[in-house]
Amino acid sequence: MAQGLRGDAVIAGFVERKPERHFSGTPRLGLEQWSDLAADALADAGIDPREVDGLCCGGDTGESAMFVPSTIAEYCGWSLSFAERVDLGGASSVGMVWRDRFLVTYSKPLHPELLARKPVSAIMDASPLIIDARLRLEQASRLVTRQSRMQATDQFIIVRDGTYAGVGHTIDLLSHITEMRIQAATHCVRVNKR
Repeated sequence: MAQGLRGDAVIAGFVERKPERHFSGTPRLGLEQWSDLAADALADAGIDPREVDGLCCGGDTGESAMFVPSTIAEYCGWSLSFAERVDLGGASSVGMVWRDRFLVTYSKPLHPELLARKPVSAIMDASPLIIDARLRLEQASRLVTRQSRMQATDQFIIVRDGTYAGVGHTIDLLSHITEMRIQAATHCVRVNKR
């Protein structure tokens, strides 16, 4: 267990799905997706679903805009003593833990034991690239490409009015810029052919 900013904290279970620009799977209800992700995260952490007694979640489901934690708990068959919804509005970022770098570092021999008692700030990037959500794509692209340490697999924090709004992926930003430039070049070729 690591010492957090205000006490003990632990990353207990983790799961993610491969991002897709155009969804190729079978359409599913939001509650089904929550249930699948929760089951996989609990399995990753080695926690029996019957042990779940609290749930914190962010956002809505298509099936319920209110009482989201209770709706999810009921769908998953959990009896909760704590249910909370977390809205990130107003939050500000302190830093970024880069997933790939964390996993590479943590997977080295003896590193789990060495890192287990350290605060998350020991592996946190205290000065990640932060981009305002109102910037045009080309402006954001310039900021990303000026960062000599940025790689196509890296991410950056997006803020709106100084508060956390999300995370952007460098590869997605560069893909959009490339697409825009191809469209502009195609338009110029068409105009010149007239």
